[in-house]
Amino acid sequence: MTIVNVQIEDQNGGKFQKSVEVHNDQLVKCGVCGGSVLLDGKKGFKISRLLVGAPQDIYVQVPIPYCAKCGNEIDNQPQVESENVARDSAALK
Repeated sequence: MTIVNVQIEDQNGGKFQKSVEVHNDQLVKCGVCGGSVLLDGKKGFKISRLLVGAPQDIYVQVPIPYCAKCGNEIDNQPQVESENVARDSAALK
């Protein structure tokens, strides 16, 4: 069991912090190799000055989590699969 502090923004733009208890059965797993250790990477994007009305192109970096085991990029909304659900659904097959 691990307790993490999460900063949450409500619908009105207000921010608050909440302590949340997480368990090992809530690990995010890589869809390719099943690894559960994620590293932080960044993707660089060039945005045309014509799109934003700026005098020159803009370069931005977007954080991207990726699997430490196989290097697979994890999408922005990774699937969190409970091991209990996986075991139960496997038993039904």
